[in-house]
Amino acid sequence: MIGIQLDEVDLGSVYKNYISSIMSDREDELSYKYLFEKIKQYNTGDIVCIHNQESLTEDTLFSQGSGALYNQLKEFTELEVSGLSALRTVLPKMPQVSTLLVHNTYTSQADVQWAEAQHENLFWCTCPKANLYIEGRLPNYENFKGVNVEQPIPNLEQNRFECRSCGYIYDPSEGNKKLNIPKNTPFSELDGNTFACPVCRAGKNFYKDIGSRAKPSGFEENLVYGFGFNSLPPGQKNILIFGGLAFAAAMFLSLYSLH
Repeated sequence: MIGIQLDEVDLGSVYKNYISSIMSDREDELSYKYLFEKIKQYNTGDIVCIHNQESLTEDTLFSQGSGALYNQLKEFTELEVSGLSALRTVLPKMPQVSTLLVHNTYTSQADVQWAEAQHENLFWCTCPKANLYIEGRLPNYENFKGVNVEQPIPNLEQNRFECRSCGYIYDPSEGNKKLNIPKNTPFSELDGNTFACPVCRAGKNFYKDIGSRAKPSGFEENLVYGFGFNSLPPGQKNILIFGGLAFAAAMFLSLYSLH
């Protein structure tokens, strides 16, 4: 038996060499696009199963074009950096049959709601023992409450995206005159090959979804504190803060009238 230290092996190169050795005359079949074409072609039955968001690197592969998984796979296949989560990138490419999503360890509530609105026959499967063993964590089961109950789905096309390099925020409702982007153009419709941050020239893969204008600002775990003030959207917080400062200044100046 031969022992191998995995951290000393470039798994991407090993897998690429293996695949190339058996498919040397079919390079097109190594592509990401080809994979989903074949999934649709061969999954014509009643149900299809796929692992979903089992690790953070799965999301960063599609949303940022970075991470360990991206670095391994880019060596032997063409990948799509969509600027979106793994689920939002992959699900539209799946056949419209009953679909079983397995693991969902890092699936957000927003992704759950979006997926339920996009696909009529979704089933969510979690594997607690496997999740704890592999990732050391469980999915947030609160995110899956009421997934089979009709509820208003937010208009995700109006979500804003923030450049992680310089902090510029792309707001679909405003577009961008400098880049000739009309108002109400969703971030998902921007061309990833030509779009660049108007401030620092960073690519589309450097942006992260920060939600709509109405979304409360700040860390989610802090929204339940602050007597309800933390759950206010940014505009209302600004009015409250600066209105309070103006009122305090007026009260301070009024003290001079007492002399």
